[in-house]
Amino acid sequence: MVRTLLIAFILGLSFNSFSMRKKKQLALIESCKILSEKRSIFAGTSMPVTMSFALETGEVVYSNKGARFGFRDFNISISGSGKRKWCGKRKMTLGSYYNALNDPYIHINAQMIEKPEISYSISIPIHFKGRYSLSYNGSTGDCGARGHDANNVEVYVSRVDFPRGENNLLHIQRILG
Repeated sequence: MVRTLLIAFILGLSFNSFSMRKKKQLALIESCKILSEKRSIFAGTSMPVTMSFALETGEVVYSNKGARFGFRDFNISISGSGKRKWCGKRKMTLGSYYNALNDPYIHINAQMIEKPEISYSISIPIHFKGRYSLSYNGSTGDCGARGHDANNVEVYVSRVDFPRGENNLLHIQRILG
């Protein structure tokens, strides 16, 4: 009985000291950044992002390279034409919408939970330069057309203004008959 209590006490102290160490390390953070491998994201795809932290000591640590803190220590909000697909301590995966014409950016705001004065905002542009393929084979169910005859698909193509730059995009709309 005494042995069990002693083991529980030692484990409790070790967990408590671990959390104190993390809190002390969180207090050393001076600033943070959200990093992505690419400067923009192709509409309808996903992209991983990580965080970097500048410490008072001058050291820079990264969430994906063994830092004790990461995305879970921040309140993260995502707006614009994107969403959070997955978020762990070390990495977050963003998804972009195909119909990102009105706001062709993924806006991310991160604010530290322990020190709310430390925050970072970034807007990642969404681009449409790439390949799209459409498959309306009703027998396999591609594009939600399961059970429909592919002969009854109507496709409308129009040009729409793109708010970023002086470009136009093709807007393709399908109607299953």
